Amino acid sequence: MSPQNLNINSQNECNKSASEMLSDFILSEAKRLLLYSDKNIFEIAYSLFFKDNSHFTKYFKRLTGYTPSNYKKQ
Repeated sequence: MSPQNLNINSQNECNKSASEMLSDFILSEAKRLLLYSDKNIFEIAYSLFFKDNSHFTKYFKRLTGYTPSNYKKQ
């Protein structure tokens, strides 16, 4: 399936783009790992295929308004 067809199908079925669906999944998995695992932020970033911890932190903060460490403390 081409990226364009995937995007059209996801828009039709879920009213979200494919990238929005992926972002939602990554964010929910990051939140789950932060709250319910003993992994540190570096390990979580690596397990979600981020190249470095700072990129993961910026991504998470952009979507939630919190840094991963602040989210974990709440």
